[in-house]
Amino acid sequence: FKQVNSDTSIFVWIDRTHFEKVLVNILSNAFKFTQDGGKIELSNVRKDNELEISIFNTGQHIKEGDMEHIYERFFQTSHANNIAGSGIGLNLSYELMQLHHGSLEACNVEPEGVKFILHLPLGRAHLTEEELLPNPQKVEQADNVEENNHRTEMLIATIDNLAHTVEGETE
Repeated sequence: FKQVNSDTSIFVWIDRTHFEKVLVNILSNAFKFTQDGGKIELSNVRKDNELEISIFNTGQHIKEGDMEHIYERFFQTSHANNIAGSGIGLNLSYELMQLHHGSLEACNVEPEGVKFILHLPLGRAHLTEEELLPNPQKVEQADNVEENNHRTEMLIATIDNLAHTVEGETE
């Protein structure tokens, strides 16, 4: 497992609990479908007005006929090594990314491997007051730089904590 952070000063607003579920689901699948000695890499980069988080693994390709269905609830792709799942994780991750005004995409990488890419808009301009905070009186407090830094640290901490958790499970 390798983590690559190209930029640690990216400001995104997330619901930490729900975004963590997305990362855990995608990373869990990466570990499940990557054979011993394989490679898993988590990276982030700023592209235009978004944060792009990529999770690559050297596991089996997703069959082309299955690719268009992987985000459907209860859909399970057929794998040569008969790895079972519930068919809920990618659907949940996809829907949670939409709630974050982001997106989730998957692609096969040659010669072998799969990459999942999470796209999150930068800043908070895309969010309504109701989405920002449960208490509208606190919206004014969120305008200051200190709060923005705290939110960014939460995202970085989430990614760092997951990386350490995953590393701990593989030792």
